[in-house]
Amino acid sequence: ESTASDTELITGIFGRARVWKNKMAEKHSLVESKEEKQAEETSMSKIERELADLEKTYEGNIEEGIAYLGQSVYYISILENQHW
Repeated sequence: ESTASDTELITGIFGRARVWKNKMAEKHSLVESKEEKQAEETSMSKIERELADLEKTYEGNIEEGIAYLGQSVYYISILENQHW
């Protein structure tokens, strides 16, 4: 069984999200301001790192990848099912 203390609230590539507390979650935090978030969104290296973290999770590495929980998982599944 897990509890809320097993999770972290961070700002990731999809905005604020609840994630499983692991090594990767410890490296992230909540963005403090709109300007800080805008700076992150325009940083290609930041976006590439976030996507690499997601890829680790998809490959089954939930200790070093971001493991989204709750609504974030729902939104990811919607995006994955889009036919672009």
